[in-house]
Amino acid sequence: MQGLKNLGSTCAINSLIQIICRNKYLRNSLLNEDIPENTIAIELKEILKILYIDNNSISPNKFIYALYNSLNNYIVFGEQIDITELWFLLFDKISTEINLITYDNEYNKEYDNITIDNPLINSKAKYIISKFNNFKNSKWLENSQGIILNIIECNKCNNISYNFEPFISIQLDLPHNNDNISLTSLFRNYLKSLKNKDEWKCDKCNKCTEYTKSFKLWELPKVLVFFIKRYSNINEKNNRPVNINENINIKKGCILSDINLDLTYNLSSIGMHIGNLNNGHYYAICKNEKDNKFISYDDLDIKVFNKDNKNFLNNNKDAYMIVYSI
Repeated sequence: MQGLKNLGSTCAINSLIQIICRNKYLRNSLLNEDIPENTIAIELKEILKILYIDNNSISPNKFIYALYNSLNNYIVFGEQIDITELWFLLFDKISTEINLITYDNEYNKEYDNITIDNPLINSKAKYIISKFNNFKNSKWLENSQGIILNIIECNKCNNISYNFEPFISIQLDLPHNNDNISLTSLFRNYLKSLKNKDEWKCDKCNKCTEYTKSFKLWELPKVLVFFIKRYSNINEKNNRPVNINENINIKKGCILSDINLDLTYNLSSIGMHIGNLNNGHYYAICKNEKDNKFISYDDLDIKVFNKDNKNFLNNNKDAYMIVYSI
C-alpha cells in the first residue's frame, strides 16, 4: 500500500493527492502528458508515479515545499488547510501549467440576446468557457470542468436571463434539521428554483424587483466533485450525517447541451474531515479500481475495507469532499 508522510498539518494535501491518484481521469491527466519542468504539475506527476506505478510510499517533501512556495500568498506552512480551498488553488495552478491546446474561437454577433432554444446556444456556451480558460485546453480541464446554466427570472416582467458558468465542484447546502439526508437529495435541492426576495435590477423592465434563480446542468465533466458545506463560519461545523450514494444517475433530459445523454457516475473517493477547521484532520477513502474495494488513506496509515463493509457510506458525519466519475 502507498501512503504519504505527514510533514506537519499536511493531511489535507496528502488526502487530495490520494484522491487524484485513485481516480483514473485525474491521474492520467498528469501521467500521460508532457509537462514542463519546474512546475507544480511535474512534481505531482512524480508523486503519482511513485504511488501508483512503483507502488511505494513517499515523504512528499519536494512537492509540499514547491506547493507552499508557489501559493505563499494563500497558504502558510504549518497551518491547517481547507481541502475545498486547496482543490481550487491546485486545480487552477495545474490548469495554467499544462494547457496544451489553443483554440481559435471568435465571438459571433448572433450570440447577443440569444435564447435557450437557438441552435447556436451550444456554440455560445463553448465560446464563453473557452474565453474563461484563455482559449486553451488540456485533458486536466476536459476531465474536470463542467458548465452550469445560471437562470434568473424577473418576478415582475418574467424576463429570463441566462449565464453560463464553468465549475470544477458543486457546493451543496446542508440543512440542520432534516433526517435521512443523501447526497443525491442535496444535489436535487441545489438544482431547485429559489425565489429571492433581495432586490435585483432587471435589464428589460429596468425595475428593482424580486427574482427567481435556478441552476441547470449544461455540460458535465467525467469527474464530478461535490463539497458538503458543513461550515457556516470557521468555528461552527454542521455534523449532520449524510448518506453517500455509491452511484448517481443523470437521466435523459437533465443535461441541456445533449438531452439524450444518460450518465451514471460511480463513487471514486471521499475526503473525510474530523474536528474543526482550526484543529482537525483529513483522510481519504478511495475505491480501488481493480477490485472495487475501498481503502482508507490516512497519511501513512492504510486500511483496506472488506468488500462488503461499506458502513462509511451511511450516516457519514465526516464526509466533506465527494468525488464521482463516469
